Amino acid sequence: MKALFIDDEYFYYPEGVSNFAELKDYLKNNYSSFVELTKIESTRVVPPYFVKEYTNKTYVNLQQTKFIEEVDISVMSKEDYTTSLNNAMDEICVHCDNFNHDKRYCECGDIQDTLCLNGKCDIFSKDEEF
Repeated sequence: MKALFIDDEYFYYPEGVSNFAELKDYLKNNYSSFVELTKIESTRVVPPYFVKEYTNKTYVNLQQTKFIEEVDISVMSKEDYTTSLNNAMDEICVHCDNFNHDKRYCECGDIQDTLCLNGKCDIFSKDEEF
């Protein structure tokens, strides 16, 4: 799905706006005011994957924004995200030096903050035994 990346934060398009061309017209009409947007929380997830329950309404002063970019994201339920994260952990983390096989726990830190559902982990260090 398409979303907005505004000054390092993720947002759904405003109500009634579905693409960047429509957003330009919307901004012309609302440039000098605060606009209500739905922020997509990026804590406890690794973009571009998000949890639909982790959102909140906020007001953005569009006149103060430095940049706006359209991005592709995937949004899923908290339950589906957890299942996908566990599957990714079974595929990726078990091959990491920091994975404790007895406790089935990765010592890289909070797994939701480090492992992307596409299998990328910035802390991953290959376990030579595998």
